[in-house]
Amino acid sequence: MARRKNTKRIDPRYFLHETAYKETLQEAAGETPEQVAARIGSIPPDFRHSVIQDLKNMAQGSAEMADYYPHVDDLAAFAQEVLSLLR
Repeated sequence: MARRKNTKRIDPRYFLHETAYKETLQEAAGETPEQVAARIGSIPPDFRHSVIQDLKNMAQGSAEMADYYPHVDDLAAFAQEVLSLLR
């Protein structure tokens, strides 16, 4: 079997941390703002920043996260309530 030169092999151990909290990031249908705040509070601080930024964008009127919260009618009010519970 010939060995190919100049091939890069990525060590999968470097990506273990990316899937460690996958269950924590999954949204449940019908979540209340209290449940969302509790779930976000359990996320490690390194990952929590991006989730909070998404909520801030949603509170300002962004509809990017509408697919994650299909049970919510007013995304901005929902995000503001979650952010107030996180503080």
